[in-house]
Amino acid sequence: MAGCPGVAQAIVVGVSDAERTEVIAALIVPKPGAQLDEHAVTRYCRAEAAAYKAPRIIRFVSFTEVPVTQTGKVDRKAVQRLLEERRNPNKELT
Repeated sequence: MAGCPGVAQAIVVGVSDAERTEVIAALIVPKPGAQLDEHAVTRYCRAEAAAYKAPRIIRFVSFTEVPVTQTGKVDRKAVQRLLEERRNPNKELT
């Protein structure tokens, strides 16, 4: 997905799903000035890989919104939580 035109960074994780057990989700940082939307990313992924590998949940953020650990690495668990919130916007946060 990082090869998708306009994508500066992509973090892909699995997110819980009642219907499929787990689905692919992506947190994407667009390149400055890029005109990206969920459909463009999905089309690119389906053209480059099997359709089932395309993310079902996509959220666009800036570099500063990407959760990182104290050592500066991407915090994948925090990314997963963000994307689960996108899947279930009414979910109570604990």
